[in-house]
Amino acid sequence: MKQLNTPYFYILFTYSNKESFTNLQQIFRQLQHTKSLTDKINFPEDDEDESKDREIIIPTVDWNNYLTPYAKQWFTNTFDFQSEEGKVYLRLRDLTSVAIRSYNTFFIPPGNWSLDSVIESILACEYTLVALEQLETNKAVLYYDPWVAPFGGVESLWQLIWAFDCQIVYDFYLGGVPSAEESTWNYDLAKQLVEQNRGLSN
Repeated sequence: MKQLNTPYFYILFTYSNKESFTNLQQIFRQLQHTKSLTDKINFPEDDEDESKDREIIIPTVDWNNYLTPYAKQWFTNTFDFQSEEGKVYLRLRDLTSVAIRSYNTFFIPPGNWSLDSVIESILACEYTLVALEQLETNKAVLYYDPWVAPFGGVESLWQLIWAFDCQIVYDFYLGGVPSAEESTWNYDLAKQLVEQNRGLSN
């Protein structure tokens, strides 16, 4: 994969549906705007006068307005942490040591990230959203600029791109093609362990 000549980090991807790509551009621009406002609150540019109120209004955005039918379907295939199964998951997580749950694929929730999780993660990560541009027919790039290391990861950006029916062909930070790790979550086993008040042992 030939790398781009750019000072920014980037994700290269392809798309087959023009409508999906257009909607992805629109939601990216809204994320870019909203993130720029939240970043000003978290990292004020001018704090010489601490008594001066910073009147920055963060708009309320209905992110669902940007979703294509494909994206809506993508974001319905998520794990419900409020369900009985979700409660078992959270209880087992509490019973399991951090050393085990931090690497074991058993604790990767089945399904995709929720829309709220994707949006909240992108807004919280320590990078600037630079641009999302078409490079050539059916090929595009998302540029972002990390402030520090670590900066929160790029998984939420992957999820956003995948949700709009696009295929990532190269991630600069990863140095290759990302793939979603397969979950080995087993609800029946989890229930048994929780009933015994035991965490996962390996």
